[in-house]
Amino acid sequence: MEENYDNVVGSLIDQLQTTNKQVIESKKETDPLKKEEIEDFVIQKSGKLIEGTLEMIENVKDYISGAPESKDVSSLAELVGAATNTLETLNKMVLSNNKNKTLIDVKKMDIEAKKDLQDTENQTKLLATREEIFKAILNRAEPIEAEIIQNKKLD
Repeated sequence: MEENYDNVVGSLIDQLQTTNKQVIESKKETDPLKKEEIEDFVIQKSGKLIEGTLEMIENVKDYISGAPESKDVSSLAELVGAATNTLETLNKMVLSNNKNKTLIDVKKMDIEAKKDLQDTENQTKLLATREEIFKAILNRAEPIEAEIIQNKKLD
């Protein structure tokens, strides 16, 4: 019978050793985040954090409803506060992104409007030199028929 226990204990020890090796092997090295990937990382991890927190809130709520204790209720309150803070942070990020997009669109519209105004101004302005303007006036001038009268001196 002792041999049977030894086999069981030996089997358990072997299982624990292989499990420990598997856990160590499953850990993978992560590359440092690049600046471009930070926003996606924050959004994904915040979403997972919120989902996990909401699940935990439901679990703790169920547990508390069975036998409420003050420390459990305070834990629930802290979980709700953490979920709320994370949601507020995500909401601020979304609002900030929307504001930035709106500012960019408004700036593009402003630039287009200035270009249009500048084009219309250039169309209305005369682009000619002084000499060209005088030549154009002289070319359009019509001769005037007139009689020349000389003044006689009265003595």
